[in-house]
Amino acid sequence: MDDLKVKAYKSILFQALLDIRQLSGGIVWDGQPEPEEGVHPSFTTNVVQHAQEIFHISNAYHNLADALIGDLAHFNEENFWNQIDHLSNTFASFKHYKLLYEQYLMKQK
Repeated sequence: MDDLKVKAYKSILFQALLDIRQLSGGIVWDGQPEPEEGVHPSFTTNVVQHAQEIFHISNAYHNLADALIGDLAHFNEENFWNQIDHLSNTFASFKHYKLLYEQYLMKQK
């Protein structure tokens, strides 16, 4: 795989890590109820949604990180993007990864 594509994949892996940090920060720091208030259903729904997104982002991108260790020698791009496309139908947060990847390739040419 050419160096430009490797760099583009590294850039979206970095973005995925930033997204995980942002989503987990929302769980850890934002709007936690005081113990005497109890847990509000909207808080629980938000935490569950963020946790699901974190799981799916980390699951999709840990395979990419593993492949990058080997310079993407045995990386199956089609499977990776199929997984991202499938998850984009469930989570809006996945839609920007392909766009970021394509933009990286375009601006570096």
